[in-house]
Amino acid sequence: MSKEAVTDRVVAKYMPDELDRRIIAQLRADGRASLSNLSDTLGVARGTVQNRLERLLTTGTILGFTVRVREDYDVNTIHAVMMIEVVGKSTTQVIRKLRGIPEMYTLH
Repeated sequence: MSKEAVTDRVVAKYMPDELDRRIIAQLRADGRASLSNLSDTLGVARGTVQNRLERLLTTGTILGFTVRVREDYDVNTIHAVMMIEVVGKSTTQVIRKLRGIPEMYTLH
């Protein structure tokens, strides 16, 4: 499923639960992990992982998959620190948008 396909549809409000967060954590560590590997690691059925992953993709919770490379591999890598002050009650929305940027590696 392409990133465009996810962003073009209406994204339902979906709050990931503990299992969803564990799936996401495993995929952050290894984005190529198979459904069988994920199910074994998480102690749930393969079908459960498949259904959860599809829901995470469909709702736009997971926007896509990427590759991480060594810092010394890409000489064009830019490292930056940015401080952002959010006024009002939109902090959660700002954080969600920032986490959706594929080039954003860490956010504290």
